[in-house]
Amino acid sequence: MGTHSEAQLDTKFIDFMKQLNHFIKRGLGAKRYCRYVDDFVIFGWSRQRCVDALGQIQQFLSDKLHLVLSRFSLHKIKRGLNFVGYRTWQSMRFVRKHSLYTFSRAVQSGAPEALASCLGHAKRTASLRHMLGILESRRVAA
Repeated sequence: MGTHSEAQLDTKFIDFMKQLNHFIKRGLGAKRYCRYVDDFVIFGWSRQRCVDALGQIQQFLSDKLHLVLSRFSLHKIKRGLNFVGYRTWQSMRFVRKHSLYTFSRAVQSGAPEALASCLGHAKRTASLRHMLGILESRRVAA
C-alpha cells in the first residue's frame, strides 16, 4: 500500500505533471505532445521552435516546479522515436536493442517466464518475427 508520506509525494508529482502538461499544451501551444510518467515528446515543430520551447520548458520547470530536465534530445522524426520501451517510426515499431539482448539471454537460459515476457513486449512490433525466428532456430538446433 504505502505510507501517508508516499501518497503525498505521489499527489505532488501528479500535480507537477499536470502543471507541465498545461504549460506545454496551453502555454506553448503544442498540438503533438505525449507524456508517459516523467518522459515526454513534442513533435511537429521546426528545430528552431523546439530549441525555443526547450528554453521555456527548462525555465518553467526551474521557476515554477523547482525541477531540472535530466536529459533531452532534439532529432528529426525520420530518425525514429525512442520512447517508452520502443523505437518507433511512422509505419513501424521495434523493441529497443537492450530488449533484444534480454531476449537472447532468456533464450539461452530457457526460462519460460522470461521468454513470455520478452515476446509479450514485442507482440505488436516488427521485432516479433525476428525473435520468433531466433526461437525456431534454437529449437531446430536442439
